[in-house]
Amino acid sequence: MVGTPTNESDYSAEAVFGRNGLNKVFEALSEDQRETLRLHFFDGYNLSEISEKVGQPLGNVRHHYYRGMDKLRKHMFGNTVPVDQRHEK
Repeated sequence: MVGTPTNESDYSAEAVFGRNGLNKVFEALSEDQRETLRLHFFDGYNLSEISEKVGQPLGNVRHHYYRGMDKLRKHMFGNTVPVDQRHEK
């Protein structure tokens, strides 16, 4: 399990990642991936809004988002879920 329960009230990206030991996982991402995920999960922007904010095409932002999520998943959980079963319900 990554991270530990906390009673902290600071939920900024920096505090959450530092508090839960995720900073090393987050460092495995490219700068564009980190920024995209931070804007999405911690600042509440959707991918279209992120595209406008960072001045990149939506396709690039989508790429950063999905590649970043894939890297985070692999670092946090390993490669235990077969690719063909990831999106099945």
